[in-house]
Amino acid sequence: MRIGVRLMWLVAGLVLGLSLSRAPLAAQSGGSTALKPAVIKVEDVLKKGLAQKAGGFNFSVLSEAKTGGVELFSLSAVKKHYHPHENHFLYIIKGRAKGQIGTVTAEVGPGDLVVIPAGKDYAHKLDAIGEPVVFLLFSTPPFRAEDIVWVER
Repeated sequence: MRIGVRLMWLVAGLVLGLSLSRAPLAAQSGGSTALKPAVIKVEDVLKKGLAQKAGGFNFSVLSEAKTGGVELFSLSAVKKHYHPHENHFLYIIKGRAKGQIGTVTAEVGPGDLVVIPAGKDYAHKLDAIGEPVVFLLFSTPPFRAEDIVWVER
């Protein structure tokens, strides 16, 4: 139950942050935000299957605005890569993994939040320990597969 409450507050805080950071852009462009209130049942998305594939992993976009997005990922491994323009925040839902970000190596599991800044200095990789690891990816700006620069293949 504690993890569920922590996840709820994490998601609420990040969505609020994305919404607030989007407001000045909408005002400058004269447009209104495309982001709409929603409740997304993560377990339902997992049951249906993740809709997109890129770089050996599966994911589905859950919500997106100009300033950021939320995706649901499932993977067994992802080779070393970095994102020149995207900051990533991974909230681990299921599974355990060993990962590396720059010179930092750690093992992560349910309830952990992993912060990955944009840029070459923060090349990262992830290997599931046993079952695939499932996580929410909060990214600013939104995740784009074309923003991946592979260090290892």
